[in-house]
Amino acid sequence: MNKASLLNIIDKAVFIFTVIFLLTLTNSIFLNQLGYYGALLLLLLRFAVSGKNPFRKSGLEAAFLLIILAELLSSLLSENQGRAFFYMLKRVLIFPVTYTIIASASDTSRGRKYFYLYIGASLASVLVYLFFSYRHYLLNLYSMQQSGPSIFQYPITASEIMSFTVIILFAFLVNEKTSLKYKLLIFAGFALSALALFSTYKRTGWIGTAAGIIVILVINKQWKTLAAGLAVAVLVFLLQENISRAGYYYLKENKVAAGKEFDTEGRAYNVLPLDEKYIISDFDKGIAVYRDTVRQSVFETPSPVTALKHWKDNFYAAYLLDSRFLLLKESSGSFSMAGEFITPGFPVASASANNYFYVLDADSGLSVFKDPYNLNDRIVLKQFSGSSRFFIDEKYAAAFAGSTLKIFSVSSGLPGDLIFSADPPEGFTMVFYEKGEGLLTGKEGTILFQTGGGGIVFSNIYGELKNLFIAETSNDRLFVMDTPGNFYQLDYPLNGRIEILLKDLITPVPSSLAISDNLIYFTYVKESRLLSIYDIYNPSNFNRFAMWRAGWEMFKDHPFFGVGDVDLQEYYIRYKRPYDKEIMGHLHNNFVHILATLGLFGLFAICFLIIKILIINYRIFRSFKGSGFYASYALGVVGSFCSVIAAGLTEVNIWDHEILTLILFTTGLNAAFYYHLTKDKI
Repeated sequence: MNKASLLNIIDKAVFIFTVIFLLTLTNSIFLNQLGYYGALLLLLLRFAVSGKNPFRKSGLEAAFLLIILAELLSSLLSENQGRAFFYMLKRVLIFPVTYTIIASASDTSRGRKYFYLYIGASLASVLVYLFFSYRHYLLNLYSMQQSGPSIFQYPITASEIMSFTVIILFAFLVNEKTSLKYKLLIFAGFALSALALFSTYKRTGWIGTAAGIIVILVINKQWKTLAAGLAVAVLVFLLQENISRAGYYYLKENKVAAGKEFDTEGRAYNVLPLDEKYIISDFDKGIAVYRDTVRQSVFETPSPVTALKHWKDNFYAAYLLDSRFLLLKESSGSFSMAGEFITPGFPVASASANNYFYVLDADSGLSVFKDPYNLNDRIVLKQFSGSSRFFIDEKYAAAFAGSTLKIFSVSSGLPGDLIFSADPPEGFTMVFYEKGEGLLTGKEGTILFQTGGGGIVFSNIYGELKNLFIAETSNDRLFVMDTPGNFYQLDYPLNGRIEILLKDLITPVPSSLAISDNLIYFTYVKESRLLSIYDIYNPSNFNRFAMWRAGWEMFKDHPFFGVGDVDLQEYYIRYKRPYDKEIMGHLHNNFVHILATLGLFGLFAICFLIIKILIINYRIFRSFKGSGFYASYALGVVGSFCSVIAAGLTEVNIWDHEILTLILFTTGLNAAFYYHLTKDKI
């Protein structure tokens, strides 16, 4: 085979791998990286065979070298050099995406093909996401999870990936002077991708996209459109409202009858009966005791209460948003402070039984508090680490770890040895366990399981009961509810079968239920996703403030080169306040995270890269202005990168593999167009 034939084969292979890269930018990180590295290695092979360098400068060389230097110095000074060098290698290996695209886009025709392949694949991913989002909506999972579905990646990453498509198509929509047919086609793609972005239910993507669109309108000096858009945005915000209601229904024979309801002052996330009264954990205001619909007393807490459980006698445990527990003492319908306690890790479940109070931490095991008069009398059982669900009675404790159901013996209230374990069908999780019987639930139905001398026995899937999220017992009765709001009473004890005695629909779907005699107490909370953006008590916001606080402390101890580009979980545990519990490996802010990991030198390097990318893409747009497609694309690249910067105020997206790949791809394609149209260096 002669050299020309070999080079021709290599060029075709480069194109094929680049197509794989483009088609999977929005939906498969594995195939995307396969396409990228395949194209890069083949281009290097072409260089070796031909002796001609296929790569061109991007204008980002100085910024890349500065970041590599910052990474190198930080790694050398890090406590965990091996891990720091590993992350450094991940960053360095992704930088050549820009050069690979510039080299592969051999002319403007090839570059435009690449653009259409990317946009077409992105819109196909959007349609798939919208399909699953509709199912997510039907199951009422948006209100339950405050998130869209996870299809190709986490919803927060999906929202930022979609923001590129939305913003680039918006740039074409406002900048292109073309036929009405083409405009309608662009608008259809923009509308679908915007709807999918909304369906992720992630504020980070929304904020970033809004910022990118505003930048595009400012650059194009479309002041009327900008003013109209801002007026609509203000009106939408003014029309938003948070809803918090509580009350009760009557349980009558085979149906649920209307009772009374009322609005609360805060966010009523939890309800608990108290003799002829009931207690509302009203989130913002602490806890309140009601008789009928009249508030009898209020006990304000230092942080919002998310759950309240009765321990023993007149002692209650209130779980706060900041992961502390308050021990409260009740007397004549009023509460007083009796103590405060925390657990070693991040609480995910709690239970009261056998006169003990149990708190399950996902990362550190089960804490057992024995005596409300002596909160130091407690033990931690490590064998429950990694579990997400926990139930206990006098004989057995049941835990759900990953996809495994585990049953432990119980002696004198303390869980002991693991006696049984089994893996139920994929997609099921535990929702109830008591007296040797329990329920596993999922989108396909519900499975009854029994424990005994022979181990764990699973029933067939009972298809009518799906996606249960509440299971309550009262007076030897078992009640369950699914995410669409279907309320059931099951024959109880189960005795090896599931038999429905009552079925009714409760709407809107309650946030919590508690049954006492024939009263069904409920709370209902609907928080506006838009208003939650500036809500300091929103759990996501609250946790971000905690992470930024800890990140600032890390920076103060390592101001010049940071702690190293490593997973920050270990450092966060060291620097956080004792009761801050959501342990993350990053700090949900690009600049705080870089300060903590790479210090001031690293922050300077990253800011230099950001400024260079902005300047290069903006200058390319200015040079293309009036040239239709190329100007519109360049404008979209500027807007989408501004979106990343804005979203990075609440997320570490600059180091997110998928997002960084998109930044480097869009910039590289923009540079390729510039080279072929102007023949100038950047």
